[in-house]
Amino acid sequence: MAAAVAASAARPTEACVDCHDGWPELKQWKESSHAAAGVGCADCHGGDANAVSMDAVRRAAGYVGKFPREAVPRMCARCHSDPAAMKQYDLPFNQYDEYVTSVHGRRLAAGDRNVAVCTDCHGAHLVLPGGDGRSSVNKINVPATCRRCHGDEALMARYGLPAGTYEKYAQSVHGRMLLEQQITGVPSCADCHGNHGAAPPGVSEAVNVCGHCHVNQRQYYSESPHAPAGQVREGCVTCHGNHLIAKPDDELYTGTRRGACGSCHERDSSAYRDALRIADSFAGAKRAVEEARGRLEVARARAISVGRWEQRLDEAEAKITEAYPVAHSLSLAKINDLNREAVVGAHDVEGEIAQAFRERKHRKEILAFLLGLILLILLLLGLKWRRLFKNL
Repeated sequence: MAAAVAASAARPTEACVDCHDGWPELKQWKESSHAAAGVGCADCHGGDANAVSMDAVRRAAGYVGKFPREAVPRMCARCHSDPAAMKQYDLPFNQYDEYVTSVHGRRLAAGDRNVAVCTDCHGAHLVLPGGDGRSSVNKINVPATCRRCHGDEALMARYGLPAGTYEKYAQSVHGRMLLEQQITGVPSCADCHGNHGAAPPGVSEAVNVCGHCHVNQRQYYSESPHAPAGQVREGCVTCHGNHLIAKPDDELYTGTRRGACGSCHERDSSAYRDALRIADSFAGAKRAVEEARGRLEVARARAISVGRWEQRLDEAEAKITEAYPVAHSLSLAKINDLNREAVVGAHDVEGEIAQAFRERKHRKEILAFLLGLILLILLLLGLKWRRLFKNL
């Protein structure tokens, strides 16, 4: 197969061009990665690539033309399952094997022609590498590609699936970072659900899926009362949601909205009281740092050098940031230890700023005293000088 693909670069496609020149499909193919690799029309559609007449599309020459949807994955696999052919492009060659085990692949094998096949995600003729910003499988474009099917209300209704997943994702902390800020390190659909081996993670698997990125949170969660007791059946999803994931805030501990501690735990329960203590721990630490920063700005306005204090307050805030993953353990002692470090650091900075103010005030008082003394001396000298002149 590798030799066949390589050889196709030398095969003319005049017969196809004679009839299809100007067609958008041909234009798309010319811009595709397939054209760059020498994969011509006949490699997919069959026929005689060397013929320059209608003989090119004789059935006897193997011409297939437009093939049925259910034939697409196997047709693509003729090259994409060939290790020798894929190795030269550093592409995986097990994608077909993954596809046939996926939800899409299993349904296709069962006769469901509505599920996604290769061309639905990658395109038919304008097939581009994922690194190309125009590619439908470029990281930033993946959510919109999945939306083509998963945003179709009528289609999703057949499977009992929601159709507003894209809209939720676009509003989430992940979606805003990817779609608005173009930060490609955050997850899109394929990172959680897979791509060729697409399968939605079950609720019991959410911790493992989220843990691929949120390693520390996963570790601390495994140490929490929730994990072994099975009180939170869906792990991360219960508190944070799945597609509409918001950046956590301290109301997660104090509130009663979906996912907040108060949505599961009664207000008079020990668990809810612990949640309030965790919220107080964070609030106290952040308040201490905020107050210290306010004092720092006053010092800056009075032309006092504040660089050393800014760095220490950044370190204090880092302790609070470090405490948030620890909060998944629900260990108030561990959370308090880190937040206490932040508070101590902030108070130390405030104390040093106050000391700097006192020292400045003291210097001003000394300077004022010295200036007064100098003026007094000058006044006395002036009086003495006048007396001397009177006696002359």
